[in-house]
Amino acid sequence: MNRALLLNRARPANKWERMFWIYHDQNPQVFKRFDQMATDMFLRGRRRYSACTIISVIRFEFDLQADDPNSVFKINQNYAGYYARLLLQLMPELPDTFFELRQLKATA
Repeated sequence: MNRALLLNRARPANKWERMFWIYHDQNPQVFKRFDQMATDMFLRGRRRYSACTIISVIRFEFDLQADDPNSVFKINQNYAGYYARLLLQLMPELPDTFFELRQLKATA
């Protein structure tokens, strides 16, 4: 994987990556579901998939499960690329091209 695309918890590339790590630590169920959905799509034969689509489905699923119809589960769409990067780093069996990643523009 292109080194410019890797995440580094100790040295976040920008404010969004810092906020992603905080959110990730507070909501581990999101990454678990992201991993499950991406892996399922890969095992079904998909060789490319959208991280944004997965985030949207997770948001929808959590809304369906909410006991309070007024409660809103927030996942910032900007985190989709960070979840994709994290999954690719943790699962070398997924091809680097499974998600289309772009170089992060924002800096610290």
